[in-house]
Amino acid sequence: MLVPLIRTVILYTAVMLAMRVLGKRQIGQMEPSDLVALVMMTELAAIPMQDLDVPLTGGLIPVVTLVLIELILSFLLLKKRRLRFWLADKPEIVIRDGRIDRERLLSCRISLDELIGLLREQGENDVTALRYVIFEPSGNLSVIRKEGPEGEDGLYHLLIAEGEINYSGLRAVGKSEEWLRAAVMERGYEPEDIFYMAQSDSGRLIWQEMERGGR
Repeated sequence: MLVPLIRTVILYTAVMLAMRVLGKRQIGQMEPSDLVALVMMTELAAIPMQDLDVPLTGGLIPVVTLVLIELILSFLLLKKRRLRFWLADKPEIVIRDGRIDRERLLSCRISLDELIGLLREQGENDVTALRYVIFEPSGNLSVIRKEGPEGEDGLYHLLIAEGEINYSGLRAVGKSEEWLRAAVMERGYEPEDIFYMAQSDSGRLIWQEMERGGR
């Protein structure tokens, strides 16, 4: 009985350390790759616990390998926006100007009842009072009301992220790449020098250069 107990403690500790290294605090924050890694780690770690003929390293080595794969993938996703575009989930606007977008709900695989319930949890009962409701990759809702400062500016669309132009954001604000480059050059920079730039529906432009403070 002592050997299975020791193996269980070791493998449990290894999986817990692996999750700490990955830095995730709750399931809702996980990307699909993170969730797959978690499921695989628990399954692989369970094999040596159930079968004493399997060496302990048969569970430890796969766990370490999955952690390394996750760390490498996370690094690539941080550095390569195009890779993040294909692999990472994206926020979806499910309510725009008080109207629910049924097609977006279907693409998010969320029912109308679930949406209304999530809104109630945030104290929102009147859909028509909402300018935007965004279904985030974490599974949470971000709400922007029509009233107040946020409602006046509307949604901010990302134009530049870490020196790279976000063309979907440009399309959202109806601007061209030439306009964006001119706006950046007016401030004495190139797009590669900008860490973050976004424009609201009202036309307000906010930005932060790569190394110094923002405006």
